[in-house]
Parts: sequence; structure tokens; C-alpha cells
Amino acid sequence: MNRKERRRLEKEAKKQAKQTASTNASGPVAASRDEPKNVSNLLFDHAMNSASAQKEGALTQQLDWELQQISDQLNNGFTGDALKSCQKLDDLYPNNADIQHLSGIAYFMNQDWVRATQCFEAVISQHPNNDQALNYLGDLAIEKNELNQAEDYFRRAGKIIPEDQATLQRLAYVLQRLEKMEEAAKIYRQLIGQDPNSAEIHLNYGYALFKCDQISEAVTEYRAAIKLDPNLSLAYINLGMALSGLDEDEDAINAFRHGLDALPKHVEGLFGLARCLRAQDEYQKAADYFQKALNLAPDRTQVYWELGYSLELAGDKAGGQAAYEKCLNHHPDHSVAQHLLDSLMGNTTETAPQDYIQELFDDYADSFDDNLVNELNYVVPGLLNTELETLKLDQPLRSVLDLGGGTGLVAVEINKHVDSASGVVHGVDLSSGMIDIAVQNNRYHETFVSDIGEFLDDVGQGLSQYELILAGDVFVYIGNLEQIFNGVYQRLGKNGLFLFTVEQSPSENYTLQSTGRFAHSKTYVEELANKSGFEVLSIRKIIPRKDGDTEIDGYLVSLQKR
Repeated sequence: MNRKERRRLEKEAKKQAKQTASTNASGPVAASRDEPKNVSNLLFDHAMNSASAQKEGALTQQLDWELQQISDQLNNGFTGDALKSCQKLDDLYPNNADIQHLSGIAYFMNQDWVRATQCFEAVISQHPNNDQALNYLGDLAIEKNELNQAEDYFRRAGKIIPEDQATLQRLAYVLQRLEKMEEAAKIYRQLIGQDPNSAEIHLNYGYALFKCDQISEAVTEYRAAIKLDPNLSLAYINLGMALSGLDEDEDAINAFRHGLDALPKHVEGLFGLARCLRAQDEYQKAADYFQKALNLAPDRTQVYWELGYSLELAGDKAGGQAAYEKCLNHHPDHSVAQHLLDSLMGNTTETAPQDYIQELFDDYADSFDDNLVNELNYVVPGLLNTELETLKLDQPLRSVLDLGGGTGLVAVEINKHVDSASGVVHGVDLSSGMIDIAVQNNRYHETFVSDIGEFLDDVGQGLSQYELILAGDVFVYIGNLEQIFNGVYQRLGKNGLFLFTVEQSPSENYTLQSTGRFAHSKTYVEELANKSGFEVLSIRKIIPRKDGDTEIDGYLVSLQKR
């Protein structure tokens, strides 16, 4: 597995981590209702709201005394006694809202969600603006996983007392559960204004920002939470997740280790630490942590590809094979695991899976240019430019198609040979993330998100014919090139040129290498070119890139339509 492929796979892994990061949210902590510390404080003002206020003299005093006794019972955890007392009072004072309220609290404490709901609904039917009852109904809706209903209750309670911190925390938590992260973040920002010294609010705000892809801002909030409460272990784990998303793996490792000291069975923390260790080339340690996490979460069978990948990099091919196979036993369509297994076992397939290519390049898009040019010494665009200069074109090109053009690095060079007034350069790539970067940098006149074989077969896309078709470092993901050659031939005009690069295969055909990339022999290219109707202008040996200090052998091929 070369460095470029490893980097792409790490991006894929971090994407999966972000998708499962909801398990790290501290929302339930902030949103859960504490056991009532003083239930009497939750009672209505009898003079204003209660039916008991209509009673006179001794009767009113007696009811107040009875309600206080029930409150004391609840405060001391005697929910059974409180319920018996409520039932006796209900016989004397039917439909009394205060009694229903205390009964609801008792049922809530006993986790009898159905009866608790009935009691608080009875309270609301008499007093629609009772915020305490609305908050309890919201909590009950959460317990029943009726999140939209919970949101409605908390919003109603918030209209009654707009600045109530407990209500706002509950609403923000529900919004997180409903994936309304921007709204949740807005509320947490409001809460921090009310209580800037709450570590849990900073933690929850950080999580909402993280899910909104505001990673740097999330890091700031997690660090604020840790500063306020150095023992808030979950904040360290969430900080590790965020730092990993910024590729600050060393700092992420430290954060994960700190959090896992107190939470050694935190599954997502273990997975996160494993991914960061692997990115730091600590392959065996990474595999050990993946195994620990999978022991705790055996249902996470998709992650077995990551265990296998780590073991393979550590030199344990048998262990890697077993993990890939276990992943595929549970997920037969898992393209990453299948491709990695094929490359490990030397099974030459016709092409890499489409979704494998698409996902990897989508996640790699933002850092693609920098990594290829500055880290991998990627020189293919310059080589293609030199080849065109060698061919000595009669006139500037008016129509160019860049297959698998990605972010448009090849187009930057090829534009030198394109008619500035009327020429067009089209780019097609399977990865929408790559195309987005190309569009942002104005590297093509028009772009298409498509499989290149399907694009070539569909004459309704782009121009019907082009003067030049390019494919730089593209066929490393396609073994059998016959369909591509036939498609290119049909989309080229008379005497049209087809320029591309391949990695050099040791066989006489094409092979899937242990790197996960395809390589093609000179013989294979020549025979397929002749079969498809091309004239071979040249096949030159090149070094398209490096993997570390190792130069990768390849060919630059120039064909012309006869």
C-alpha cells in the first residue's frame, strides 16, 4: 500500500468516525432531568393556579399541608408512599392539578412513562402555560423516542420562560438528536452567554460545531470545557476526534489517551486512537486498539476492514486477510474490504469498485493538490505537457477532454496548448469533491461527474468528438482498458490524440498490485491499441511519482486515431 493510497484510506476512516461520533455527544448528560431536589418548588402558586385556591380556610391549609408531605416523600425517594398519598388526595380533590403534578413526578421517578404522561397532560389541559409540566412531557417524549414531540414541548416551555437554562439545554439536546445542528449550536451559544463557566455547555456546543464541520471552533470549545473541568473525560475524547479531523494526529493521540484513562471502554475513543496511531505509522499498536474496540462492540463488523488494513501494514498478512474476510462475511458488498483483500491476495480484477474510488477521492479532495505535488513528487501534468510539445501540434487545440481529471492539475498544463479564444477543456471525474475543487479554481470550461467509461459511451455528454483526450494517473484504478480504448476511439475526431500514463506491470498483461493500484505492460498497451484502431506514436518510460524514496516505474503513451 503506497503513501497516497494510505492517505486516502485514512480519509475514508475519518469520515466514518465523524458519522458515528454522535455516541460521543454529552447531550444526554445535559438534557437528563435531575431527581427533584425540592419538589415543593415545582408546585403551582395555589392562589393563582390551583383548584385548591378555591377552597376556604382549614380545607386549604390541610391540602397545602398534605401536598408538602408528598413533596417531602418525593425528595426522600419514597415514591411508593407519595403515590399512595396522591391517590388518597385525588379521591378528596378530583382533577386537582397540584395532585396530578406530584403524581406525574412520582411516576416519572418510577420510570412509568405512560402514567407520568397522563398526569402531566392532565395538568396542561388545565394550565397550558405550565412550563414545568411541559418540560416533563418533553423528557417523557425523549424516553419514548418521540423526538419531534419533545421538540414541540420544549419550544412551548421556552416561550413561557425564554431564558430558562434547563429548557434551553433540553431543546438543544433534542435538536442534536434530530440532526438540526445549526439550531442546536445557536442555542448553546446563547447558553454560554448565560453561563460561561459551565464545562458541559462548552462540551455540548463543541459537539454541535463538530457536526456542523466547524472543526477548529469545536476544538476551541472542547479546550474551554477541559480548562473549566480538567476531569471531564468525555471532553478529551471529543477533542481527540476534532483534532484527528484536522489531521493533528499527535495532539489527538494525547487527548484520546487522557480521556481513555478514565473511560477505558469508550468505543469511539478507542477507534479514534487506533486511527491516529495508524496515521503515525504505529500499525501494530493501531491494530491492538482496533481489536480492543471490536471486543467491546462486536456488532461494528464494518470496522474489521480497518483492523485488517492495520494488520496488513504491520506485516501480518494472514491477520489482515482474516479481518477483511470477516468484514465481507457480514457485508458482502463492502468495496473497500474487497479491494484490499484482492490486492493483498494478488487477485487481479478488471477494475477497482466505483464507490471505493468515489468515496476515497471525495474525502481526499481538499488536500489532493498539496499532497500529490509536495509530498509525492507528482509530475504527470508536466510530462504530458512535454509530450505535447514533442508532438509539435500544427495549431492550438480547440477541444480537449481530461478523463479522471480530478482537481484539474493536468488541465493547468494542457491549457498552454489550447486556443485561448475558442478552445474548450472539459473535465470528467467520478468524484464530485474533486470536481468541486476544479470548478473553484476555474480549471475547466465545463465539468462532468461521471464514471469515465459511461461518459465516453454517452455521446450526449460533452462534445461528440475531441481533438485530444488525456488520462493522467487514471488507469491505476482500471485493469481492463478495452472498453475505455473503444470509447476514446469513438469520441476522438480524425487524427485525434490519446495521451495517458500507466504504471509498469511485471507481467505481460495487467495486474492488481499490493498497493491497490493496477499496472499495465507495454505489450498489453500495444496490442490493445492496435486492436482498437490506434497508431502507437510512442511509449516512453517515465517516473510518474515516488512512494517515499522509491521511484515508481511507468509509461507515458501517445496514440493517434487512424
